[in-house]
Amino acid sequence: MGWLARGRHAARRLRLVVATEGLAETVRRLARRTRRDAGLGDYLAVKAARDAAFDARHDSDTGGVQRLYTLAIDSPNARHGIDHVASDPDVFAAALALLDGDLSRFHFLDLGSGKGRALLLACDYPFRAVTGVEFAAELHATATRNLARRGDPRATALLGDATAVALPDGDLLVYLFNPFEAAIVRAVARRLAALPPERDIRLLYVTPRHRDALAAEGWRVVAGAGEAVLFRRD
Repeated sequence: MGWLARGRHAARRLRLVVATEGLAETVRRLARRTRRDAGLGDYLAVKAARDAAFDARHDSDTGGVQRLYTLAIDSPNARHGIDHVASDPDVFAAALALLDGDLSRFHFLDLGSGKGRALLLACDYPFRAVTGVEFAAELHATATRNLARRGDPRATALLGDATAVALPDGDLLVYLFNPFEAAIVRAVARRLAALPPERDIRLLYVTPRHRDALAAEGWRVVAGAGEAVLFRRD
């Protein structure tokens, strides 16, 4: 996508946020983003080096920070999305260590899967299947290429919205790496809570900024370490 098309996407996204959230909330959002970005300089430099090392080892393209307002997203929930940053491999491994039992029972489902790094990492574990759902077309296309190079028949990338995509059958491990705001976290939690009670559904939330949204839908914390929290249904 060229700079002109990105500018048009950004302008449309800004108009949508103003129309749905109001001018005051839009200004607050922009202020929060400016303050956050101002404090990320050192982090982004370290992240860029780690991203480059990971992608060189895995012949992949998973790094960088992708601003959602520059991407093609066909969803009314675009305004609730958070800019894409790939999962850190060490944080991912620590998060997966919270799980007990036989992982081969679970379908690993990454909601907001971006370029697919967590999917690549999940392929190193004995999950029954590995699926990612991403609503930004460009990120999904990149994830599809990354999985094709990996060549694991268990792994699939889907283009779709986390609040509407068909959920896999059987036991699920749902992975969230801070992909969206509280409204979507709560909608996803409600969908998952409504699945049949005999299914083992676990939700692994890394950088859990909206854990209260899960608690409001009947999810309880069963384990936690560092940046990761594991939830199960009541």
